[in-house]
Amino acid sequence: MFKGYKKILYWACFFIPFIVIFFLYQDIQDSIFGINKVSFIVYYFVVNLITLLFTNYRAKKISSEQNQKLLNKIDWLFVMVISIFPCVLILYSTNINLSLNFPKVVSVICGLIFLGFSFTFTKLERNEVIGIKTKWTLKSDEVWNKTHRVGAVSWMLGGSIFIANIFAKSQTMYLIAIIIGLILVIFVPILYSYYLAKKL
Repeated sequence: MFKGYKKILYWACFFIPFIVIFFLYQDIQDSIFGINKVSFIVYYFVVNLITLLFTNYRAKKISSEQNQKLLNKIDWLFVMVISIFPCVLILYSTNINLSLNFPKVVSVICGLIFLGFSFTFTKLERNEVIGIKTKWTLKSDEVWNKTHRVGAVSWMLGGSIFIANIFAKSQTMYLIAIIIGLILVIFVPILYSYYLAKKL
């Protein structure tokens, strides 16, 4: 019974942006980032529906029970993001007068995603679906585990920088924070896994 309610809630989250669109449709600008608003809404629906279905399909490929539980949590984080982010984008694209700094909102949302993922890394077992997947981590449990311990810290730091970016006083400061955050999230784990593979 509870599992059924969770599935309903899961898909309800997916449709939240469309409820917002229904009520604010008249206020949405005709063009969103140069794309016709109807085309944008259809594109959003198709892409995110395919993404959710693909994520659920990939989840069934995971044999580890521990990874299954972690993926369920990540899946919920993902569906919340694809619900909240479009709502922010829709509000930003309306003719309603809001003092909303869209780049900073995006930075905070990305930071929350990285922060959320960082808490799952130390518990992940080696797999080909979720985690820091490089050719070196996928070949060795030791490289996988050590890389994810370092990755947990670097993603936590990177996520925190993205979130703190809301206080950036200038565009230059904002871009510097983004670059540092991306280095911590992308390059540090990859380079560390390469270093471990060569060392072992």
